[in-house]
Amino acid sequence: MTLVSHLREQLRDAYGYFLGAVANLAPEQAAWQPPGIAHPVGAIYAHLIISTDSVLHMFCQNIPPLLATHFAGKTGISDSDWAKSATLEWRKSVRVDLKQLRGYADAVYRAADDYLAALADADLASLRDLSMVGFGSKSVEWIAARLLIGHTDNITGEIAAVKGLQGLQGYPGGV
Repeated sequence: MTLVSHLREQLRDAYGYFLGAVANLAPEQAAWQPPGIAHPVGAIYAHLIISTDSVLHMFCQNIPPLLATHFAGKTGISDSDWAKSATLEWRKSVRVDLKQLRGYADAVYRAADDYLAALADADLASLRDLSMVGFGSKSVEWIAARLLIGHTDNITGEIAAVKGLQGLQGYPGGV
């Protein structure tokens, strides 16, 4: 197995677990504000997809993200400003249309898989400037493993926890 094929498999698995965690989510469950400074599931979901789209397109490929092109005005997110999506204020005010967001999310993860599929293992060592987001210069391999796959796994856990606070099953299959 090549490193690229391994990363693609890990990305598909991470997205599959994520989809399981947000399956059957009702709008009121997505909008529920947990106590403290935790975030609503809908905001967490939106942040993941916006950030994955932005990292994949802007930093890896130096092209506009899908939210600015094919999905402009069609993300299902009331405010799809990537820079704001990491702020507490944004996460408390953003609203999502789950069906539309799922279509955007599927397109983002298809684009991520397509991007990885087009790479050779040697391409994974090439560097990208992530100074704008505080990471300095990182390899495409690091970006794929940490910001595409790892971030998806982290967000899946966060969503599962917030669902648990609502008395819902967080992970599919009772995990």
